[in-house]
Amino acid sequence: MTTILWVGEPGPSAIFTEKATHLFKGGKVVHEPSAEMVLQRVAGLDPLLVAIDTPVSDLRPLPAGIKSLSPETSVMVLAERKALPHLMTDLMDHVDEFVGKPVKAVEMEVALRRAGELARLRRRVKSAPGNSPDPVMKKDVHAFIEQERFVTIKQIAKSLSSFMGQIASHAQGGLRYFDEMPYLMAIHSRQCRVLTINSTYRKYLGDKVNHPSWEIYKNADRGEQACPVRKTIDTGAAATTRAVVRYHDGKEVPVLVHTSPVVNREGDVELVLEVFAGVKEIDRMAQDIKTTQQRYRQLFDAVPNYIAVLDTHLRLTAFNRRFLEDFGFKTGHKFYDIFRPMRATAHEGPIAGTLKDGMQHQGEMTLYSPQGDPLNLMAWTSPITTAAGKLIQVLVIFTDVTELRRLQDNLSQLGLMISTVTHSLKGSLTGLDAGLYMIGRGFYRDQPGRIEEGLDVATAMTDRLRKIVRDILYYAKERKLAVEDVDAAQFAADIASGIETRVRGANIEFKTHFGKAAGGIEIDPGLIRASLVNILENAMEACIEDEAGKSNWIEFSVTGATDHVIFTITDNGIGIGEDQIHDIFKLFWSSKGKSGTGLGLFITNNVVGKHGGRITATSQPGEQTRFTVRLPRKIKTER
Repeated sequence: MTTILWVGEPGPSAIFTEKATHLFKGGKVVHEPSAEMVLQRVAGLDPLLVAIDTPVSDLRPLPAGIKSLSPETSVMVLAERKALPHLMTDLMDHVDEFVGKPVKAVEMEVALRRAGELARLRRRVKSAPGNSPDPVMKKDVHAFIEQERFVTIKQIAKSLSSFMGQIASHAQGGLRYFDEMPYLMAIHSRQCRVLTINSTYRKYLGDKVNHPSWEIYKNADRGEQACPVRKTIDTGAAATTRAVVRYHDGKEVPVLVHTSPVVNREGDVELVLEVFAGVKEIDRMAQDIKTTQQRYRQLFDAVPNYIAVLDTHLRLTAFNRRFLEDFGFKTGHKFYDIFRPMRATAHEGPIAGTLKDGMQHQGEMTLYSPQGDPLNLMAWTSPITTAAGKLIQVLVIFTDVTELRRLQDNLSQLGLMISTVTHSLKGSLTGLDAGLYMIGRGFYRDQPGRIEEGLDVATAMTDRLRKIVRDILYYAKERKLAVEDVDAAQFAADIASGIETRVRGANIEFKTHFGKAAGGIEIDPGLIRASLVNILENAMEACIEDEAGKSNWIEFSVTGATDHVIFTITDNGIGIGEDQIHDIFKLFWSSKGKSGTGLGLFITNNVVGKHGGRITATSQPGEQTRFTVRLPRKIKTER
């Protein structure tokens, strides 16, 4: 009775058991889950075939042990397909069949047939008298070997056909779609005989199986010397040869012949793969492809938008001329190494969307340019897939809308500014009218007190109008800093002397602390003076509006640090609410309602930032509000 041994868990053996029971009539499949007991089982059962399906660590020593005990037994190994190449290299001397998992029924049946037939032949040879097979047995063995040889050749031909395109690309400028060309393929023995051919070869040259390899060539009368196959057998290297072949209808055609060796385990040339096609056809198709590529490249570069093609790892694989001119990067760079995200990340936006679901997306992305400038990009993405629908690349078309967004923001801000400033100007002009009216009434009625009061009102409104105009001019026109080196303490003292009279006239105590240790500082005196005066005037107004009945005060101080100078302005006026303190530096925000433009602290913050400094504010309403302006001694930003 024929015994078949299965090594491994019984679960995966269903296909094996079914096929083995069917092929080996009257045979018995024995299961052995433990790899440690395999050799004992082989010694006791003398199986026709051993199939091994165990972890690789347990598998490696088994085939050699089985062959040492029973050389006639066929050994089959089942393993994950990705592990097969390494296993074949390591175990080819002791394993007769390799089957990939998951197992396909047809593959298993073919492998079982071959392994079983090989084991039977070995046993018949061993059982012959004198250990020498009779003529009939010799004939069977020879037939089996030839059959195996033919199957091997067929498998090689089938496997190598997928690489024909790469072989052809070596010939002419990178042809990528060789399978679309008429090409001829044959496999030759080292004795320069044709072993197998493909259908195209048969169509043009006839059935040349078992014919001499050189028979198809124009100068066939020269024998092996005219044969590219012979050259590869002698050198053991792939070769490209120009030759002329004679079709079966007598037509002579120039061809480009590629020959590549297939070596055995000892490294000797066993077979030669021959592939060739008509030179004129190759040149014509190469030119057609080149022309088509140039046409599409021209269209690609003519698009006024930026175009980039990314692989699934977000690396650039292609881009148009506009992209290259503005960003100057080459293929291979990652998209988000070129454009750093601002609000969005690499896992958001239209690109990430297409990578995720393979669909078209669009949306706005805010990124940094390679030079560090913020960019608003409107992007459209589209998937590039294989014929089977697998996503392999993403086409990105995007337009720079940074200037458009800036203009939109400016228009929005301009409209808001006009509305806000109009109210402020209207209130100031109304106050100025009131002051002039009081002056006129006092003059005609000879009331000096009324005249003085009217002058005070008119002066205050004039100052307010001057401040509004100054803020508008600063906001409307950007200018470079006019930097000077000044003594920080003396600079602060000059500011204090200019506003002290107004502060004390409002019955507010004015305290100053200007230590000489504050040292020198590099600033634009006009801008910083206006900024600090704006904060002091806000402190004065906060104290004037305080109706708590307490004594109000403002404190202005300057201190020096190693790299910075700190200006501090503190008051005990009405203060700023906790819900407002975070908005005070925003454009057009004001706690004064219609009497404020909302430009003062916004501009002050910009001026300080332009100097490379920082302004902060803290407030406890009714108790204390403090503004701290921290400026570097040396300006680091562009002037």
